[in-house]
Amino acid sequence: MITATRFTTPMPPIEPVDGFNECAPITDLGDPNGARATRAMMLADWADEMMRARMRPIVELWDKNWETYVPIIGETACDFVEKFNETGEAKLQLLGSHPERSWIVEELGEWEDLHVRIQSGYLQWTGKATTISDEGSDNGFEYIELEFVAEYEHVKGITVYCNPISPAEFQYPKIFALIGPTVFNAALTAFLNLLRRFGLPWTFGDNFWNPTTWLANFNPANWPIVVVPKPFFSDTSMWTVIASRMGNLHDVLAPSLHQAGVHLKVYRWFPGMPQPAPEWYTLTKPTLVFDVIDKSGWVGPTGTVLDGLLTLVTEVADDLINEVAQAVSPVDPPEYSIGGLLGTHKEATWVNWRNAQSSGGISGVQKWKMVRHKATAVAIVTGGRSPDWVNSGIKLLLNGVLGYLGALIGNPGLALGIFDSQVEDVVLAFNRIGNPILVDKVGRNGPPLGEKFESAGGTGSSFSAIQAIRQGFYKNRAYTSFEVETLAGQPYWPGAHYEVGDRGSVEVGRTGKLHVERIYQVGGSWSRTQDLRYRTILGDSRIENDPSSVFDTQVGQIKAIIQAQGVAV
Repeated sequence: MITATRFTTPMPPIEPVDGFNECAPITDLGDPNGARATRAMMLADWADEMMRARMRPIVELWDKNWETYVPIIGETACDFVEKFNETGEAKLQLLGSHPERSWIVEELGEWEDLHVRIQSGYLQWTGKATTISDEGSDNGFEYIELEFVAEYEHVKGITVYCNPISPAEFQYPKIFALIGPTVFNAALTAFLNLLRRFGLPWTFGDNFWNPTTWLANFNPANWPIVVVPKPFFSDTSMWTVIASRMGNLHDVLAPSLHQAGVHLKVYRWFPGMPQPAPEWYTLTKPTLVFDVIDKSGWVGPTGTVLDGLLTLVTEVADDLINEVAQAVSPVDPPEYSIGGLLGTHKEATWVNWRNAQSSGGISGVQKWKMVRHKATAVAIVTGGRSPDWVNSGIKLLLNGVLGYLGALIGNPGLALGIFDSQVEDVVLAFNRIGNPILVDKVGRNGPPLGEKFESAGGTGSSFSAIQAIRQGFYKNRAYTSFEVETLAGQPYWPGAHYEVGDRGSVEVGRTGKLHVERIYQVGGSWSRTQDLRYRTILGDSRIENDPSSVFDTQVGQIKAIIQAQGVAV
């Protein structure tokens, strides 16, 4: 039996790049020999780039501490996917006779972690094994199947303390809150809670009796997870509110990241790759890196932190106005745009896929799906409780009336007493709002599907009820969603020209219009019967964010901050 060798030095890394290698310098085109030399160098560069893009994927299994690895050869199938601000997955299938079977199945303890590194073209994917299956089939074959989750899963395992610099037993203030540009705030939130785990004085090193290990913890290069620092004053990402009371980092950051178009990129650094933050620390061993990147496409007039505030105003103002405009007319009047007035706008996308009809039958669009969802309600009912001032006023009025009647019959102490609850939540506890414009659009004599109850508004005739009614109309609106799958190399390569979280435009249908969507998934797969195939998915078939949620979320976070301090709102 051939036994694979375990290595401690990683193989030469495939460094993430922003694009293909730059062409060789252009020489004097008047000289035929110089022109030929330039052309030959350009063709050589192109050949190198194509060889790298189409190279056979490299799969390595690493031990629990990312210190030694085994190169995997002879896998029967493998696939991996990276997702936008979410945990991707991967699967690796080996024959039961694989040289590393004894290590994977028998020697590896139940509690011992196993990691994988996949290098494919310009992509790198790392993850942690969740299940290892060893099974035999009725045809006599034995297979080992390993399932992995991407290392973004570590984001979900970090608790955001109310006060990250104090122990769990003493937490004041009662809530962790930041208001400002999303990129800076997300990076700061992650850093403070990693500092709490790996760097504070009560987080001792491996050798409790050696004080030098305590000091070593203050150097982020010694942490298993690091954050790329971000500047504040030049951060142009949209302003959001981040608030948490012992929530996990993913749940805390997800709304802000999604609304601001920010990508929390999680990747593992290996020796030989560029240092993520050389001015702050120098990494020497495989380390997980959190890098927060603004991919919203918004461009402001100042190039400073103020642009993010203008972007927030633009998002809220334009969305609220467009929501009304779209309910009246299918055309968005450009004069109602707030973005142009404030000097903010979105950049055009760099990657664009055309369909087969527009590209002479040569198209990178492999599959596409457009779904039109019809409206499911034209009226919203919400509420459940009366405002406090209504309940208090009614009880005061009734107690006054009963007191007056009691005085007339010789019982001046007559009051509601134990019947207080019977008069609460009776007046202005619910609201019903219909939309006659939608009724005419849907068809008045159809009739429309009618009403839906929105539970988000717990109190009737209040600001929360208005928010709930707007959310209810949006959830039950008519809308169109897109999901597109593209092929690599026609003409773009994942990892070289684009990555997860980037914006791209794609032509769907026969209208000739380009729809701008975010790249939500990038992955690849191969097997013994299938060559390496990359897949890129643009768009998300889930219902899009409520335009008003950009505003509602920030208001809700501020209310949570106030309520956590014991103040009722």
